[in-house]
Amino acid sequence: TKNVSSPMAPFAIGDTITFDITVYNQGTVTGTDFVIYDHAPVGFTFESSLNPMWLEGATADSTVYAGPLAPLDSATVQLRLVVNNMGVAIDDYTNYAEIGSVEDEEGNDISDADQDSTPDDDPTDDAGGDPDGETDGEVDGDGSGDPDSDDPLTDEDDHDPAIVEIVDMALTKMVVTEGPYAVGDTIEFAIEVFNQGNIEMDSIVVNDYVPSGYTFDNSGT
Repeated sequence: TKNVSSPMAPFAIGDTITFDITVYNQGTVTGTDFVIYDHAPVGFTFESSLNPMWLEGATADSTVYAGPLAPLDSATVQLRLVVNNMGVAIDDYTNYAEIGSVEDEEGNDISDADQDSTPDDDPTDDAGGDPDGETDGEVDGDGSGDPDSDDPLTDEDDHDPAIVEIVDMALTKMVVTEGPYAVGDTIEFAIEVFNQGNIEMDSIVVNDYVPSGYTFDNSGT
């Protein structure tokens, strides 16, 4: 499972987000050397200085939880990502993690023996894992579903998403009335507000600062 552990959402550009990635051993064999992949979307920046236990990769960042992890036990690793201004949609701030492989105590790769998952580094081939849906955080599915399924009974257990709510408002102001201008002219300005985050905003208050060269007249506003 993957969850945002940083308090005080929503977040803003430049914030560092801490994620908790928890690995569960639901089998009867002690596991070691769990390879965990994280697929950071365009809205996040991976910084090595914040993640000394992680390796930055071309398609995914990775870490290894050495274990051992006994049957019915769990362990949590953390990842820290910085919110940037490259995101334009909610998917750009939805972060997936998954198990890539696991070994037993003798060093044998036992990934293929997992009954409800197919550990790898491909974020597109996992059943379920719908952000904020029925399969978000699900750990008891049988892994038989399609990648776009939201049935918790068929969820693939080895991957999970976490959505980060981002607040990013922007504003532009332009002169609408064509010049040249003279004293006494009424000048119309167009103020356009942009929601560049991934959550719906309302009750937006816009302040305008009128300098001494203008007189504010609200009769036509």
